[in-house]
Amino acid sequence: MALNRRRTFVLVTAGVFGAGIGGAVLVSAASTGTISACVNNQSNAGTIRVTSDPSGFSGSACNNFEHPITFNTAGPPGPAGPQGQQGATGPTGAPGAAGGTGGSTGTGTTGGTAAAPTNFIATTSFALPARHFLEAKIDCPKGDVAEGGTAALISPLGQTPTVGNADAGPGITSPNGHTAVGWTGEASNATGQAASVKLSVICAGPDLNPAAATKKLVLLRRLHKAKKAAS
Repeated sequence: MALNRRRTFVLVTAGVFGAGIGGAVLVSAASTGTISACVNNQSNAGTIRVTSDPSGFSGSACNNFEHPITFNTAGPPGPAGPQGQQGATGPTGAPGAAGGTGGSTGTGTTGGTAAAPTNFIATTSFALPARHFLEAKIDCPKGDVAEGGTAALISPLGQTPTVGNADAGPGITSPNGHTAVGWTGEASNATGQAASVKLSVICAGPDLNPAAATKKLVLLRRLHKAKKAAS
């Protein structure tokens, strides 16, 4: 009998929630979050009477033939629903304001022009046989002048400086009588091995072509053997 009453009570409870106790639910839920009620134990229909507090402390208590029950006003959260469809594309926004005017482009400075060369070095070599004296020269191209030069003796023993002088061009006047247009060098090779003389001249003027420099062997003679002392 108790089983049938409980089953009936569940069905009637659903009906009461839908129609009879809507106002009571609102009042009780606003203060405690639950709904208090008294269930008639003698009724086959399981009649429910909503009360503010079935214990009798703040409202009418349940009668002797009733038992108290409470309901939560909010059930446990249900499962998440399926994702909704993507909404329609919204309208195009209004055009933005025009941007400010950019700064002017700076102009770079023009690179300087490389200075044109004003001189060059011309070099040549002359063979110097064993036990010989040599005098030779190298002249700058016509119209150029000599600003300096070097002369060196190249032998199996290495390179050593030798006598060198400015070579004067004929007909060109200077404080010493002529303006240097080349370089002259001389050297002696007293060994029994061949050597060479290397001449270099620094030329300045309108013609800057080293190939236009000229070389000339001025003198090449054999060295005299020293006489043996009389016994």
